[in-house]
Amino acid sequence: MSEDVLHILLVEDNAGDVMSLQRSFRRIAPDTHISVATDAEAAIQHLAQTPQGTFGLLLLDINLPRMSGIELLRRLKSESWLSNTPMLLLTTSDAPFDVKTGYANGADGFLVKPFNPEGYDRLVRFLIATWNGDPLEDADYSGLVVAPPQ
Repeated sequence: MSEDVLHILLVEDNAGDVMSLQRSFRRIAPDTHISVATDAEAAIQHLAQTPQGTFGLLLLDINLPRMSGIELLRRLKSESWLSNTPMLLLTTSDAPFDVKTGYANGADGFLVKPFNPEGYDRLVRFLIATWNGDPLEDADYSGLVVAPPQ
């Protein structure tokens, strides 16, 4: 796999959200590789079976069955071999408590799930631009990216 190709582990139990995100990546960044785990245990197992350094980004849903995305984030952040891998929370909630809890547990970003295809396209553009080091200063990410609490 080429080093300049982004490989993402998406931990998401909602099939509709997975399909929407995959469609947007196929349209906007077709070379991106996306692996999907539908719960925290599957994500842990997938990471254990994949060579270290494979994933350039982890996208974690907060509301997962059995183990929350916050607990998964906490566990993954404690692994030294994952310490430099960006981990973003992806959720329908922008409630201050969720945002604060996410960042307090080591999230590198907090993204609100879009509700339509255009929103998923904006999300993918943001992820790719950020990955490439070009955050598209003029782009509107309001309602999508939630800053850490002050």
